[in-house]
Amino acid sequence: MSQKLTTQHKTQISLLIVLCIVALIVGLTSVHAIDEGERGVMLTNGRISKIVEPGLTFTIPFFQRLERISTRTRTMRIPNLEMYSYDQQIAELEVTVTYHNTPEQIEAVYRQYGASELYPRAVLPRVKEVSKSVFGLYTAARAIQERAHLNAAVNIAIKEALVDIPVVIENIQIENVDFSDTYELAVEQAARAKADVERAKSELARVEQEAQQKVKNAEAEAAATKARADAEAYSVRQAGEAQADALRARGAALRDNPELINLIKAERWNGVLPVTMIPGSSVPFIDINK
Repeated sequence: MSQKLTTQHKTQISLLIVLCIVALIVGLTSVHAIDEGERGVMLTNGRISKIVEPGLTFTIPFFQRLERISTRTRTMRIPNLEMYSYDQQIAELEVTVTYHNTPEQIEAVYRQYGASELYPRAVLPRVKEVSKSVFGLYTAARAIQERAHLNAAVNIAIKEALVDIPVVIENIQIENVDFSDTYELAVEQAARAKADVERAKSELARVEQEAQQKVKNAEAEAAATKARADAEAYSVRQAGEAQADALRARGAALRDNPELINLIKAERWNGVLPVTMIPGSSVPFIDINK
């Protein structure tokens, strides 16, 4: 009898230990901590019963379950996204999507997409589709030259395409546009040829400018030479006219004053009589009749 009680007692103790362990496990699994930057979706028998704010919360084992959905900003990278430009040049793009969910959107997110299916089911397909559509409006050269404009157009189009989805798109960034090696080589050669043409135009403009400057300099020099010649001719003409006027005045004076000739001779005579004289000639400047 004593041995039987001892065995029964051991069984009860073992059962109690098991129950304590189960209770501990159940208790631990029923306590949940919700971090800042996320919200909890409380499910009771599979239905949403409430949205849980950050902090400590409890669930009823076997009847309730807690799902966590982040409200933090997240950035997803889409590499090797193939698409065609307007002029049928194939390119590989790398696109990053930055988005977040607001606390007010959590219930709608879970109802439509569950805890982790929003991005792969809703965001990613539309980002790919819209990016291809917008990129297809650009030629390859324009996509390269107007990257900022392309990026802005993709941002606007994707935000409009996702307006019915419970998500906030913060930014869409085209990180890289990679065309085929053949096309990139052709673009490089075209750019080099364009640069050569621009240099040639610049050199031609420089030569033309120098030639025009030389013409202007020559015209200025010719004008200066003509001006000097005109000035000299005018000076000579004025001198001749002055000399002619002097001669006319002198002739008039001589005509009106005959004795002026003798006066001029006397003024110019040095007072010395000639040493030799021709027989029959008179002494200069002496008129014996007067």
